[in-house]
Amino acid sequence: MSPKSKRAADLQFAFAMYQRSGHGDWLEGIIRQGGAINVPWPSGMAEALADLIRTAQPWTARDQTGADDTWICYLYWRETEYRTGKLSVPLNKRALRLIVDWFDARGTPKPLETIRTRLRENYAHWRSTQSEAEIVRMRDAAGGGEKI
Repeated sequence: MSPKSKRAADLQFAFAMYQRSGHGDWLEGIIRQGGAINVPWPSGMAEALADLIRTAQPWTARDQTGADDTWICYLYWRETEYRTGKLSVPLNKRALRLIVDWFDARGTPKPLETIRTRLRENYAHWRSTQSEAEIVRMRDAAGGGEKI
């Protein structure tokens, strides 16, 4: 199989997976790899990609802050309530350090004071609004969080 026909087959597969799942990740991956260059696109892919672009919402700084706050609260919950079984009323310094390390490892460092402030402002509300299903989803997305 020539490289061009392999790219065409990979593109066809990615588009079929996009059509089944509705997740743009399938198209994003193949496009970033150059798999859609100088290869005829499968029928309907141009329309699907145009629709995907039209419905996309730009990611704003407010969205990023909200996502970061959610992770800060989740990680604090995981390192305190989940591990010990009880609420930690004063902020737990060990948990704060782990959150700082987690954001550093992600490549989006957050100062300790920012994390402390965001927890003071948001944690009580966040905890009272989380369903068990949402906690499980976040635990899976974070790569575990099992009790020690």
